[in-house]
Amino acid sequence: MAISEALESFELPDLHNAILGCLDHCSNGEPHAVEGRRPVTSRPIHPTEKLEIWTKIRVQLWTWCKPESVELAQTLVIAPPSQCYPSGCYNCVIISPTVNSDWPSGGLNRHLVIQLRLVFRVPGVNNFFAYMQHFNLAPTTDPTS
Repeated sequence: MAISEALESFELPDLHNAILGCLDHCSNGEPHAVEGRRPVTSRPIHPTEKLEIWTKIRVQLWTWCKPESVELAQTLVIAPPSQCYPSGCYNCVIISPTVNSDWPSGGLNRHLVIQLRLVFRVPGVNNFFAYMQHFNLAPTTDPTS
């Protein structure tokens, strides 16, 4: 799918900047942080450049209590708006942005709730990328609500 088509289909106005940011971090060997909108750049990406896009991915993780055991595989859906899904269908996941997770003892501290909006690969680049919408976790003021 062309980048310009993915931008419209998945309703991602800053997709060009996100792709440039991912490619810059990959070329420099740096991890890419999960953060807010990227600054606008004047570097163009040709709008007909193609992306390989996945609308479903299967994940399978090790259990945290028994590292030798594997959880059941789960399918995550990333579907743009359509007749079946007028607002799209984007699964949410909880991730740890660092390898030093203190879950479950620390609860959701230092974890992120994200919605997968696009999983893609740029042809010729050996990395897979995910465009994610990050939700901010806010503590409640009243623990009973």
